Amino acid sequence: MDNRLEIIDINKKYGNLKALTNINIELENGIYAFIGTNGAGKTTLLKIITTNLKATSGEVLYNGKNIFKMGKNYRTLLGYMPQNKGYYEDFTGQEYLYYIAGLKSVRNKKVLVKEMLERFNLTDAKNRKIVNYSGGMKQRIVLAQVLLNDPKIIILDEPTVGLDPIERENFKSYLKEIAKDKIIIYCTHIISDIYNIADKVFVMKKGSIVKEYDRLDIDEYATDLISFEKNVFDNL
Repeated sequence: MDNRLEIIDINKKYGNLKALTNINIELENGIYAFIGTNGAGKTTLLKIITTNLKATSGEVLYNGKNIFKMGKNYRTLLGYMPQNKGYYEDFTGQEYLYYIAGLKSVRNKKVLVKEMLERFNLTDAKNRKIVNYSGGMKQRIVLAQVLLNDPKIIILDEPTVGLDPIERENFKSYLKEIAKDKIIIYCTHIISDIYNIADKVFVMKKGSIVKEYDRLDIDEYATDLISFEKNVFDNL
């Protein structure tokens, strides 16, 4: 099955303020990292890709079709984790996942909820209310719900905040595993999170893409993360 997202000449203005300028990207299965400081335009771009915000000009196509015209048919393909997470703290972890699975019309809810609880190490806490979860546990339950409907496009905005080092590595390994048949868009300011897993890195500044690295570019730095970070930050 084709899985292609084309971002064509996207511009976004708020009055005289240019939030995005001439964004042109084509994405297929793989992991794509977007790096930039606050105000670089990352979150604005994500909102457009998720149809939560309309561009001033340009269009986004999924397999050749305009995503806004696709409507619900497009949104069912998405798994979105915004920077400001929302969850129902009076629910237990298991109740929350069942609730989200219902909203997403997920089949085999029982099997998938069990699988997500196990994958994100939440089985022992499944009957505890989310309000009593630690920050890392809350992050993991949100990640679990993002993946419940087996989305073709996964959009992650600062997904590892609150995770400990082991959880970060486990999460990255899982992303590499599922990226074979998914488009994963990963916005972060933590370069070490994407250094070993991204197929392409886009550096954003003031609403524009100012630098791109493909996997071969990144591999030139071998295991020298510090040099790669310096090269990225020189463009910010």
